[in-house]
Amino acid sequence: MRAWLRSKGLWQITNRNEKKFPELDPSASSAAHEANYKQRMDWDNKDDQAYGTILLRVNPSVAVVANSSLTAKAVWEALHAAFGTTGPSAIFADFKNAISKKISAANPTIDIMEMYESFQRLTAATIVIPEVVQAMILLNAMPKEYDGVAQTTLQTTEQSKHHSASTDRSPKGSSPNPLCSTSPRRESQLTPANVQRHRSSQAPPSEAHQCTKSTSRLETLSPTSTCPNRRTTCAPLK
Repeated sequence: MRAWLRSKGLWQITNRNEKKFPELDPSASSAAHEANYKQRMDWDNKDDQAYGTILLRVNPSVAVVANSSLTAKAVWEALHAAFGTTGPSAIFADFKNAISKKISAANPTIDIMEMYESFQRLTAATIVIPEVVQAMILLNAMPKEYDGVAQTTLQTTEQSKHHSASTDRSPKGSSPNPLCSTSPRRESQLTPANVQRHRSSQAPPSEAHQCTKSTSRLETLSPTSTCPNRRTTCAPLK
């Protein structure tokens, strides 16, 4: 209701943030009196519009509570005093609607929104249902045609949880690159013997050491020459 009044520009009249213009002193000019009268009539018309809007948009049995009110503000306050506090029966009705709702396969959006609104009203009444419980209630209410969606959602959630847990267990400052890992398994593979064996298997059969000066050209150097890209002296391969 409040949103509707705001959309029509009537809420400021209803809550009296927009005050009614006072009457002018009789000694004021006729032009001033005419302008003041028009301003007061505009305010009265807006108040009447808000008054009628509120009463026409509530059930007649509810409108009886505010029939004796003369202004929009009085109607609003009377309705708020009578129905502003959510009772246990209304809270239970929202809870029952949320957990017993069945989602239609033809148009699930409407049913999902009704379930969401029930959860929102429960939250406003300080009955907070955790989001994970709300998600399980929603998945349980899905039709059989959406079983695949439920399974995919659960698997995605499980994978995300495992990924977050593994990330949290990683030591601070560790590199995500497995080649830079300092785990015992990687360290055992990088022993001097393994490095020497790897170099021997990759070395060319020639006694001359080949040094790469660029990605496109190789230059064969003598056994005692100095590699241009290194600080050490090349030695023949054994």
